[in-house]
Amino acid sequence: MGAEGPAECHEHHEWIRHVSLLDRAIMAALVVGLAILFLRPFIAFQSYTRAYSFSDLGFYERAITHYKRAILLDPKLAEAHSNLAFCYNKTGKISLAITTYREALSLNPWDYQSHLELGLLHYQGGDYRRAAESFERFLEARPDEVAILNLLALSYEKVGDAERAISAWKRLLKEDPTSSIAREHLQRLETPLAPKN
Repeated sequence: MGAEGPAECHEHHEWIRHVSLLDRAIMAALVVGLAILFLRPFIAFQSYTRAYSFSDLGFYERAITHYKRAILLDPKLAEAHSNLAFCYNKTGKISLAITTYREALSLNPWDYQSHLELGLLHYQGGDYRRAAESFERFLEARPDEVAILNLLALSYEKVGDAERAISAWKRLLKEDPTSSIAREHLQRLETPLAPKN
């Protein structure tokens, strides 16, 4: 058995000599590629957690860098998109925030917090129709949020949709029967205009 060992080793070295440099490079690239493929999710998660820590501390620019890296490594990481949009918003990059929230929602349409944040950005930007759409999606999960019902009703009023505004104000009153603002708006919307003479 001891005599076969060196012979087998010699055959192995002979085989290696017959493998071309190109084949060796291809095999090495394959090994590295497989390692990267299997390590990508782990590295993406590390970048995500690092970004989350920076964001939590208020270092939004640093967080943006790490969220972008996490997304580069794992483009389907919806939470990274959503948190990146939040950081863009915090740094005043509103159009990037809106675009990134939309990307996050395309990956996870049930991310109701992103619907809310997107709705607030649209509302602040004067795009009341889109704001209303986002608020409606958020309210599917949290129908008792009075502040968002208020913004929803105001959004419908601003686009001239009295019927939906009335419905939203009534939903608000159902959650908060003491709301004088909702009562005032409802009274104004439900009172027909006096005929002109």
